[in-house]
Amino acid sequence: MCGSRKRCAHCWSCGLRALDVSGSRVSPLLSSGPDEIGTEINTPPKPTTQDDCQRFANIVAELASRFPDLSQFRDALYDRFNNRSRPGFDYNEFRSTGFKEEFRDETEAYPGANDISPNQVYHYVGGFRAGFSLGRVIGVMITEDHENEYEHRVGAGALPIPGGGLVPLRKPDTLNHRADKALFDVSVRHGSMVRSGKAKPFDVADMIRRDVCVH
Repeated sequence: MCGSRKRCAHCWSCGLRALDVSGSRVSPLLSSGPDEIGTEINTPPKPTTQDDCQRFANIVAELASRFPDLSQFRDALYDRFNNRSRPGFDYNEFRSTGFKEEFRDETEAYPGANDISPNQVYHYVGGFRAGFSLGRVIGVMITEDHENEYEHRVGAGALPIPGGGLVPLRKPDTLNHRADKALFDVSVRHGSMVRSGKAKPFDVADMIRRDVCVH
């Protein structure tokens, strides 16, 4: 979440701007697109007994049937799952039930760390948008870097920078960082596949069920 305790690729859902690969213009990644997208998908969720991953895939399938255009589908995913400004948005609507074990973000680095952000639907869509807009290689680099945490060591282990200062050293990944990075690797790939034409919006729900959800 941007501005929260956890510095990671939530910036893809909080206002980062990037090149729209459909043309030469630069546009906000977070644009909810045409007004009709925002007004059509603000319906409050219905109670369900499905796990988070299967429910997510089912909603994605519904959005794909309504927004077959690539950019509108991308924006509809954002508006439904990442748009914190949307009336009725609830970050806690989803957690990580039904996601494969390697993608579950439910373990604190240590008791009381309070460093988990278990809405893996939110993470998946952030990675999907990065891959869609920037391609797989750059998308993975950026999402992983935003998941990293750094520190400036002093004394033993410190690496000086010529001219002054110290080189920031990356901290070891926590369990939740590993889970988020593993999920980004998949969702960035999915987004880049849709943008390149290797997959269509109506394929994405089954890609999620196959690659992300427990079978």
